[in-house]
Amino acid sequence: MLATRITLFPFLLLVGCAGQQQGGSTDAAAMLRLGDRMRSGGDEASAAAFYAGAAEQNPRSAEARFRLAATQAAVGALSEAEASYRAGLALTPDSIDGRTGLAAVLLRRGDAAGAEALLAPLAAGSQDLRLLRVHGVALDRLGRPAEAAASYRRGLAVAPQDADLRGNLALSLALANDPAAVAEVRRVPSSPANEARHRRLLALVLLLAGDPAGPAEAQRLPPPEREEILQRVAAARAESDPARRAAAVGLVSGTTLPAQSGSVPARVPPG
Repeated sequence: MLATRITLFPFLLLVGCAGQQQGGSTDAAAMLRLGDRMRSGGDEASAAAFYAGAAEQNPRSAEARFRLAATQAAVGALSEAEASYRAGLALTPDSIDGRTGLAAVLLRRGDAAGAEALLAPLAAGSQDLRLLRVHGVALDRLGRPAEAAASYRRGLAVAPQDADLRGNLALSLALANDPAAVAEVRRVPSSPANEARHRRLLALVLLLAGDPAGPAEAQRLPPPEREEILQRVAAARAESDPARRAAAVGLVSGTTLPAQSGSVPARVPPG
């Protein structure tokens, strides 16, 4: 927070005079806009500083806290992100963005039950794609694949071309030993932006499903990624509990696989 205050101090001096006449909410809105500009340019640290300043200027702004939390989560500051989301939800308890963001953070911290409890009251009639995706992941992590698949399918009814929802559905079916996983993963839309992740997903699902094309798809991956996928599959196959199988393949938050290859836990405690 010290760095945040140092970064913001000159700006606070500039907006402070205007704030005396127009009120803190005007200053907060300006800070939010600057934070958005910083974040769109990839400067998460400066964005977080402006969002924190907006929250200080307007203590009733849940939006400032949610944007700060999202930025904190993006850089891996999960405990701080959780605190910021909870502070925002104290102001607007039914916020879909706030609850979904907090649920995604809780999943990354291993609290699938907490994530599911946050989203369950909103999920049944929701058409919010991120909410349905994160809720599905929480259900998968709790070992409830049929309910997870239903959540993904509700999202796909709204957006049939959503690659994350389709990918999560395919993986969920594979973890439940449902042969429909193979056809589902081949329906996942691919684009230049998600091509690498799509290749990893395809190999993972086909290997989990025991499809003959699985080894060939794995061979197409760079060696480090191929080794990661093989380790994930081996770890999942060693588990009989659906929740532990989901954890073993790295089903952690709102997307099927991390955007880049990472370390593979041999055994992951259930969320």
